[in-house]
Amino acid sequence: METKKRLNNMFRALKCFLTIYILFSVFQLNAQTIVHPSNASIIEEQAAKEIRRYIFLRTGTAPTLAIADNYNSLPAGDVIVVAANARAIITELKQEYGNVNAPDSDNRKGYLIKSIFKDDRNVLVIAGADTTTTLTGAYRFAELIGCHYNLAGDVIPDAK
Repeated sequence: METKKRLNNMFRALKCFLTIYILFSVFQLNAQTIVHPSNASIIEEQAAKEIRRYIFLRTGTAPTLAIADNYNSLPAGDVIVVAANARAIITELKQEYGNVNAPDSDNRKGYLIKSIFKDDRNVLVIAGADTTTTLTGAYRFAELIGCHYNLAGDVIPDAK
């Protein structure tokens, strides 16, 4: 039984490492800008700020926050777009990742995190079925870059 438990823990650690490796290889936190729509709710703005905070805590560099309502108004360079699924910018970007919506069925709402490469730049999309799940997606992104949570609060790794 102890061996099985140890193997499960090793498998979880390997899975976590692979997830982070894939995330870094696809989108290496080069994003200098985090974008939310101009008509973003307070919760969507909070999601963008939380992503900025966790990137700063992990890298020592704080990306700038910007506003964009469509792809053409995005700032130059790699960006992270944070918005609810119904926002115009997300609807426009959905075409790039197969028109997949954030999960929303049977009173269960979810989020999605998708990375696309368009016009020689990386665009990471964090979208929730609604504004609250967009914030949940932001916290999941923080977990993917190594941050964790417990009853005492955030757990941020020392290594940048």
